[in-house]
Amino acid sequence: MVPVTGLHHSMGHYSMVWSDGKAVDWSPAALPGIDDRWLPQLQAALSSRSHQSLTVTAADCEEYHVAIYPADSPTSPAYGAAVWVGRKHEPPPTKARRIAGLCWDHHKGVAVISQALFDMTSGADTDRPDSFPHTRKPQTLTRKLVAAPDVEPVVLQACMNPTAGTISGAVSILHDHGHLMNWRLNAVVDPSSRISLIGVIHDVTDTDDTPPPLDLRYRQTAGTAILTHTEPSDTPVLAEVITTRHPWMHQTCPARQLIHADDTNELAAASALIRVDASAEPVVQVRVRGLDDAWVLGDVLLTRYPTHTLAADRMRLLYFHPANRQEIDA
Repeated sequence: MVPVTGLHHSMGHYSMVWSDGKAVDWSPAALPGIDDRWLPQLQAALSSRSHQSLTVTAADCEEYHVAIYPADSPTSPAYGAAVWVGRKHEPPPTKARRIAGLCWDHHKGVAVISQALFDMTSGADTDRPDSFPHTRKPQTLTRKLVAAPDVEPVVLQACMNPTAGTISGAVSILHDHGHLMNWRLNAVVDPSSRISLIGVIHDVTDTDDTPPPLDLRYRQTAGTAILTHTEPSDTPVLAEVITTRHPWMHQTCPARQLIHADDTNELAAASALIRVDASAEPVVQVRVRGLDDAWVLGDVLLTRYPTHTLAADRMRLLYFHPANRQEIDA
């Protein structure tokens, strides 16, 4: 079986950008052992922006099922698709890898996003625009951006002074519910067109759990975590621990369960101080889940997260202090 695979379509050409959990940026669109008879069905899926499927006979004389899920894109045809290939008796996935399209209108200076892209970062409690496609100014589009060191400068250049080419890279995004997501962006730039950039984004968090890049000094301290805030409720959430945990801490429970739920107000108050003064480093006492699920009263220190200006308002670095702790009854 070949897992869900991402393809990008531009100017009549098809390129593979993701396969078997790895980036394969801009390699020729081909399915192992299967000839090009499936490509017309891919074209039909992109043109109609609807799911397509077919059965083909491969070089090994086995019959394979090909399922094509086009990306929700702001304009037609769709900019890309997720493709699943399996033996005929294997049922295709009921839900493909999330993939969405966006483009840049060079004349208006706005990005145009699809509903799927909006939904990928939003919770059910988030106000949804009345209609799609939806335009976004650059500062709005990057509101949830945590890190994109390889692609952000290139994308900005492509939007302001486009030159023909392709863009590929990793993007870290902060979800409205407070967890971090890892995306892959692939885009084509055409300076001769009003829509100077078209791209597809797909969520690869399940294959890449690497936290957003940080200066090495932040990774040398045990018990370092990322605290985020949800939207629109602005509730603090311990998104993930990015270094080893202290020996006295629970070693396997999810990050969100490390701090007692009733201590949210203390974290919120400390985080609010950083919004007023970015250099503040407040220390608060909270209950931390220890070994054997026993609660340990300990100090945590919060600092500003060194990230993109807009996302930084919803992110903090949190350090579990190795000392000043005692076991208590919750």
